[in-house]
Amino acid sequence: PALLPYMQEKVYLILELVHKYDITKLVRQCDAFLKRHYKDFSCDPEHPGFVLKWLIMAETLQLDDLRDA
Repeated sequence: PALLPYMQEKVYLILELVHKYDITKLVRQCDAFLKRHYKDFSCDPEHPGFVLKWLIMAETLQLDDLRDA
């Protein structure tokens, strides 16, 4: 889908904040979105779905389900 990179970038931007402020429902929604689209992660560092960027975030925020997806 054409909007997927855009959505990945938006989720990346808000995930850290919703996790910091413990907005559980939004954390779950972000997590669900990423799990649905994990096959769309990329090895390209310029892509919003750059897998290493997401793995670092998952590790930093201790999002074990996302890291293990």
